[in-house]
Amino acid sequence: MEKGLPVHGSGRDPKCKICRALKEDRYMDGSYCAACKLARLKIAYDKNLVDEGKEPRRVGRNPTCKCGKVKEDSSEAQCSTCTNERKRNRRLTRKTEDPDFLAKEREKINKTLKEDELYALKVRTRQATYSCIRAGLLVKQPCEVCGTEEAIQAHHDDYDDHMNVRWLCTKHHAEHHKNEKKG
Repeated sequence: MEKGLPVHGSGRDPKCKICRALKEDRYMDGSYCAACKLARLKIAYDKNLVDEGKEPRRVGRNPTCKCGKVKEDSSEAQCSTCTNERKRNRRLTRKTEDPDFLAKEREKINKTLKEDELYALKVRTRQATYSCIRAGLLVKQPCEVCGTEEAIQAHHDDYDDHMNVRWLCTKHHAEHHKNEKKG
């Protein structure tokens, strides 16, 4: 072996020029490892697009779903409609394939009810509110925010008092809970 040449015999440095990590075997003839080479290619591609007057590729997920709808949360893979459909189909297939699936699911729910006191309180409050509505003790009112009378839901600020209800439409009820989680 001649003095000064690397052991692998190519005459090139076995380490990447940028990150100094060992290069993969197929990249020994070049100056960069796979990750650095890919990063350099992406930068060059974006630079060429800008030079041509085109917009460089976006970072992150596509903001539109496969179905064509704009996603509510662009970090998600699908819009909420497609996600719900996928979950529904998965549940139906599991229900038909596994005869014990429903029993296991029911067992999970019962376990949650027994262990989580707040969840059990919520369930009892909702049941009591529904009974009061059926009995005529509570009458559904229009939405407090927009005034619509369609798809009205009862919201409880305090689950201990099932008669103290705020009436909100589906949209504003969801927004209220979303803001509640943020704050």
